[in-house]
Amino acid sequence: MTSFLCKTDLARLIVTLLLLSFLARPAEAQEDYRVVQLEISVYRDGIAHVSCAISVNSTVASVSLALLGAADNILVTDEKGQILRYDLTPKNILIYTLGASRVVLEYD
Repeated sequence: MTSFLCKTDLARLIVTLLLLSFLARPAEAQEDYRVVQLEISVYRDGIAHVSCAISVNSTVASVSLALLGAADNILVTDEKGQILRYDLTPKNILIYTLGASRVVLEYD
């Protein structure tokens, strides 16, 4: 019974992630960032690790990204590996890019 629930939950997660990947793309005219890689690892204990690499317009001061649920253990770095500051809301994360051209967001 529990394996059936896990398969159902996993299927819902995959459908949700596919929908979010289409919604996460900004319009061509206002492209402040572009998602270049999105990796989600789901472990047996139900924990999911999200890693998202984005290419950022270095002239913007910050970018706002939608989160795929509650976020813990957040790490945001630029292309040099330097940690970037961010503000967290229940559904979004506002990352202060400080002229970075590539940002990596990781969380559980």
